Amino acid sequence: MKKVFLLFVTVGMLAFVACGPNQEAEKAKNLKDSLTKDSLMKDSILGVEKLAMEADSLMKIKIADSLKNDSIEQAKKGGKKK
Repeated sequence: MKKVFLLFVTVGMLAFVACGPNQEAEKAKNLKDSLTKDSLMKDSILGVEKLAMEADSLMKIKIADSLKNDSIEQAKKGGKKK
């Protein structure tokens, strides 16, 4: 009985190894990995663009505040000099 069981186990292992990996499954996995990489790249690019727009907006606000403060200081000093 032990020899028959050992024979079935051996035949099963050989059959499993002989079949090898499923090519369709490998193609699907490669496609999924490719799409994931593309998605991550797009997300990172969008994140950088969003940060650049926020930085630009903050810079514009800072410039506007600076101009406003300069005009207030000039008004306190007596207006524009000619």
